[in-house]
Amino acid sequence: TPEKQTRWSEIYFRKATAGDNTKQQTEDLKENYEYGVCGLGGCKPQWSQRLANLNVFVVTYGVAGIWMITLSSFLGSQVTSIERHLGISSSKTGFILSSNEIGYLVFVILGSHLGKYTHIPVFLSVSGLLFGLATLAMALGRLETPRVWQDTSAPGLQTTTSDLQDNSAKYLCDSSFPTWTNSVLASTNSSSFVPALSGDSSSSRSVSWVFYLLVFCSMIGGAVKSYRIPLLTYYIESNIVNKNRSALLLGASFTAMLLGPPVALFLGSFSSSLPVDLKETNMSKHDQRWVGAWWLGFSIIGLACIVCSVPIMFFPRHMRKLKTRNLPETTETTSLRVMLTDLPKSLGRCFRQPIFVLSLIFACIEGFAFSGSFAFGQKYMETQFNKTSQEISTITGVLSLFTIVLGTFFGGFITTRLKLGLRGCAVITLAMAAITVLLDSLNFLFGCKNSDIVGADGNRTLSMDACDCSQDVFIVCGDNQVNYLSPCLAGCRNATTDMIFTNCTSVNDGQARPGVCDLNCPYFIPYLVVYSVSFFLGTVPIIPGFMLSVRSVEQRDQSLSSGTCSFCQTLIGILPSPIFFGKIIDMSCSVWSPGGNCMLYDRERFRHFYYGIYVGLRFASLGVMAAVLWLAHKDSRRESYKLANKTPDD
Repeated sequence: TPEKQTRWSEIYFRKATAGDNTKQQTEDLKENYEYGVCGLGGCKPQWSQRLANLNVFVVTYGVAGIWMITLSSFLGSQVTSIERHLGISSSKTGFILSSNEIGYLVFVILGSHLGKYTHIPVFLSVSGLLFGLATLAMALGRLETPRVWQDTSAPGLQTTTSDLQDNSAKYLCDSSFPTWTNSVLASTNSSSFVPALSGDSSSSRSVSWVFYLLVFCSMIGGAVKSYRIPLLTYYIESNIVNKNRSALLLGASFTAMLLGPPVALFLGSFSSSLPVDLKETNMSKHDQRWVGAWWLGFSIIGLACIVCSVPIMFFPRHMRKLKTRNLPETTETTSLRVMLTDLPKSLGRCFRQPIFVLSLIFACIEGFAFSGSFAFGQKYMETQFNKTSQEISTITGVLSLFTIVLGTFFGGFITTRLKLGLRGCAVITLAMAAITVLLDSLNFLFGCKNSDIVGADGNRTLSMDACDCSQDVFIVCGDNQVNYLSPCLAGCRNATTDMIFTNCTSVNDGQARPGVCDLNCPYFIPYLVVYSVSFFLGTVPIIPGFMLSVRSVEQRDQSLSSGTCSFCQTLIGILPSPIFFGKIIDMSCSVWSPGGNCMLYDRERFRHFYYGIYVGLRFASLGVMAAVLWLAHKDSRRESYKLANKTPDD
């Protein structure tokens, strides 16, 4: 109609002449805002004010976040050394890993809701300082002598020749027996010939005080870092003009923090390459008594976190705020009672959103699958392919450096570039999850067979030498590429200062070295290829998945929705998962040490348990995300219909 044509002409005219008023609008906008000032107290130098912008804040906090996120990954890289040092099973190691999430649960919702009323940069800075101090305290575990040394009566890795001979004597063939016999001892009923091949023997010994120290400090660390993502999100969303850039800034921040796992793995490789007492030693890293300098990594992480957290407190409370509309802050009109009263109302608004609820369920299932598999992923590769902790940490560190960073940044980039809404984020998340599940299913095939070990079946058959072998288990590999449960079963009568056993009659008077023989397994490289591709594709939907939970609720509830999602994901998924996976891994143990840690795993059972649980959970999560996509598609069609029928009067 003529009236509508006139109105559309007016709208077109306004858009066409908008460029002439750009400078005036910019000046008006500046007058309407107050801009924050960098500094603390009376110390606010002029030169530092050019740093008062979100880009600098994201970079600064990203560096500190790297060190705060390294703890769990570093713990995962040191599982073997910690179990040997403390004489504990994988289920107890899983509890140490889960204790971080216990502290997380206590503070995440309260910190996410109340933290936005505080000076957020100062709040995050103090949290980083407390995290650093708690991590430093974990290094005190070095004060206790490793249990694996106590079991072998060894005071340290560096021993004299006489000490080493005394320690190795318990594993040698008794020279009082004949050097040769034509008889064949098919089996024996003597109890001294039956080692502890199954069952967790750790319950028979007291738990080290270091175990409780690690649990307590891990709880503190989890508590003070629990609200960092919700408050970071709220700070960025509240201070940014162009909301489309928020996903890019969050993606950059998450990418920076996700450098933590590669840094932790490189640090784990360095720590695993050094003996726990930092003294020179000739001991092989395949030796079952090798304990890496795990405590050194905690010292480095703690100091780095303290140093990097200090600059954060100098950023302003608000980068900019409207003079007529201030951000929520603690004033006389905003009391603690008002804040707590608003909490259940805000939670109610969140849980009335179906997309948010389903996204929450998806996050819980994925959290359970990823948490346990990531916690024991390095231990799995060490066991499955007979590699040392140092080798696996170096390899996975290099791979994760590229896959995690590129995948997360790519996810944030496409979210911003394509301006993805809820439906677009759901499509990306579902597609990447489906592909990674199919890839991870291939790892059922990419595994190694169990090593044949003489004596591991409980019947010690000796066809050449008859030795009075004790219960002591010390797995060795002979020059004939045969594994023996102890040097005694190989007929070894002497040992060098390097713990190389010699004069082994079952090895044609050859030698036997600590550890299992090389597997000649061809699947390590294919496994790493699948691992890398799956890791890359798995990190792409991190930002789209996060935006699903944030943008499916009202803006005033975004900080709480993020915290609630983290709380539920931790409570239902991340917290119990390492304990559950650790118990399953213990069920795969074939030989236990007297100290309580597992010395030999059934590789095939380990692989089937580990990936059976992981892949099964991932398949279940696909159905939930498909429901999210369906709801998001319905909402998108509803919005499109409203826009199509919208008139200029609207």
